[in-house]
Amino acid sequence: MLALTTTPGIALLWLIPRLALFTTAHPGIDVRIDATLRRRDLTADGFDLAIRYGQVGAPYGTPLGGESMQPVCNPQLTRDKTRPLKTPADLRLHTLLQVVIPPGTNMPLEWDPWLQAVGLAELQPAATLSFSNYDEAITAALTGQGVALGRRPLIDSLLRSRKLVAPFKGTIASPRAYFLLVAPDARAKPAVQAFERWLLEQVHGKPAGG
Repeated sequence: MLALTTTPGIALLWLIPRLALFTTAHPGIDVRIDATLRRRDLTADGFDLAIRYGQVGAPYGTPLGGESMQPVCNPQLTRDKTRPLKTPADLRLHTLLQVVIPPGTNMPLEWDPWLQAVGLAELQPAATLSFSNYDEAITAALTGQGVALGRRPLIDSLLRSRKLVAPFKGTIASPRAYFLLVAPDARAKPAVQAFERWLLEQVHGKPAGG
């Protein structure tokens, strides 16, 4: 048994769609995924690994890479001639889908860094829909309920399949990144070592250390 904890967004949008690749290559390893916004204590709570989401440069473990942000929506929204979506300023005509930021995390409101970067800090959208988890906001975007702030690489597969589209060119760097933590007492387990190698290969597209 290998036990891993991570956020719902990472689990549902990035990890689970790839997990069959690991379980097929390692049929003797059973994987348990804990998808939660709670910050688990790996040793006390019985977890081997964690994929965490935190500030760039934070001392969380092995960096898995940064993140870029880009508005995304259902393709049908870009075809609505009554509400154009050709420039960032057109977001005033649309519903923005956002995630409620947990108190005490020192994170800015989800859309704020992107709007500030494009010079629209004061933009007022037609409406907002707020969700407790990122995967819920992306589900709402998939069903055409508004425009979500896409976190790449989490939504890259949805862009490739054209289930979501980016109405504006370009991305901006996010102040947050992804990290892998391994519990000290789990480091020597062959299953944990195999998963860590596989995860780094998935992130970097080549064998770890290659």
